[in-house]
Amino acid sequence: MKLAFNGCSFTRGDGFPLAERDTALYYGQVAKHLGCEFDNNAKGGYSNLRIFHSAYEDIVSEKYNTVFVQWSYVNRTWLSPRPNQWYFMGSRFAPINNIYGESITFTKAEIDKITDTYMLLNGDYQNLIELVTYSNILEQLAKVYNTKIVFINGIVLWTEDMFQPFDSVAGLSDYAKEVYDIETNTQAPVEQFHNNLYSKTSTLNKNLWINLCDSMFKITFDFAPEDGVHPGPKTHQLLAEKIIKHLTLLKEKG
Repeated sequence: MKLAFNGCSFTRGDGFPLAERDTALYYGQVAKHLGCEFDNNAKGGYSNLRIFHSAYEDIVSEKYNTVFVQWSYVNRTWLSPRPNQWYFMGSRFAPINNIYGESITFTKAEIDKITDTYMLLNGDYQNLIELVTYSNILEQLAKVYNTKIVFINGIVLWTEDMFQPFDSVAGLSDYAKEVYDIETNTQAPVEQFHNNLYSKTSTLNKNLWINLCDSMFKITFDFAPEDGVHPGPKTHQLLAEKIIKHLTLLKEKG
């Protein structure tokens, strides 16, 4: 039995010494509990589209019994100005493992303008809808290849109200209000936006999710020793326990 883990830096183990990652992070703890070999295919800065591609390849390879998919920020994307030269865009702009000796040089002012413009043009709403599509495609693909699939919310900020019918603007979370841009939209468009999103989120198989609305970002209560930014060992242990409990319940249900 072999497991595959996909995701961003949260799953890759940024902030931990390489020698400690397989024991300190959730993926290694889950694999040890199950007595399985594993591959960690996560990459720092991965967008959800690239995570989707990676999980897709894992499933169709037929090498793995279970594929774990840790989703990241919904508005991340990767840019490739040259072969094997990559930058990721999101809340910040940074090069990713470029093999070229020289990266494209920008001033801080230019980077700030690029980032601000990108964030302005790439809101969360449509990206949340696309994340649901990615998840549903992977679920159906896993069925075809007789592979188990498990989804982990790494840094997806959606809230429980986005999985319920519209009630009122006052009943929306702060995040939902931000996504629907209520400062410039009236009640009618907000309700339409919500119901459109709900028509998508209601298609998700919640039984495949470990922490649908309680992201790793949200539940983090300690931090990685080398950077003080990424989730720490206690947070990873908590997530591992959640995954093991989830897998145990599924096994008991048959």
